[in-house]
Amino acid sequence: MALSQAQKAAQKRYKEKNRERQRYYVAKSTALRFIDMASADDFAQLCARIDERRSQESKEVEERING
Repeated sequence: MALSQAQKAAQKRYKEKNRERQRYYVAKSTALRFIDMASADDFAQLCARIDERRSQESKEVEERING
């Protein structure tokens, strides 16, 4: 079923207003697909990066609390 001009315009406005959200969805989807096909080494690297990020996040939260 073809989209009307109004639907196309609405989609365009939505995409322009929500670029960061769309980037997030694409990155999340890509990461989830990567996990399914990652080798043991890839998975170990990914886990290390996740641990680094968790550590960084907890430090930032602690700084906000202690301010």
